[in-house]
Amino acid sequence: MSTPRRALVVVDVQQEYFDGPLEVQFPPREESVAKIVAAVHVATKAGIPVVVVQHTLGEGAPVFDPTTSRHDLHPLLEQRRTPEWTSISKQFGTVFAGTDLLAWLRSSDIDTVTFVGYMSNNCILASAAESETHGLIWKVVLSRGQGEAPALLGAGRAPLVSSGVAWLVSVSLVDARSD
Repeated sequence: MSTPRRALVVVDVQQEYFDGPLEVQFPPREESVAKIVAAVHVATKAGIPVVVVQHTLGEGAPVFDPTTSRHDLHPLLEQRRTPEWTSISKQFGTVFAGTDLLAWLRSSDIDTVTFVGYMSNNCILASAAESETHGLIWKVVLSRGQGEAPALLGAGRAPLVSSGVAWLVSVSLVDARSD
């Protein structure tokens, strides 16, 4: 088996999840962002390319409005940004739909993507699932290098049940291509 050619994909580590209506509840926000920043540090030291993805819904949107400070990357991540990072904007849950990420991964000869960021029950889950359809090997940093907001229901908020993390763990256990 050949050595994986990896990229770290940092998904939606934006202020929206720290001081907006989508505040991450589990794990604690400051704990998860510290783990994400640590993953970026390890990747950078190892020469692994870093891709930073930001969700945008357009000017005037109630969330992910690129004209507001809540759209910004978390300051701990922003202060570590380097010119070598690849930046992507997305409008859907998956990092692939409507972006040039797949083309960039192919042109960079990358076959393995590791996801960190928000939210494991939505964008990380969608991106991991779609990775397989593109022939990519995927990994998720599950040692609290991701986060989830509480479930929003028609009758209000429900306590968080980490179904996204449970799905990611169960699928990664049966992924025969996983190393």
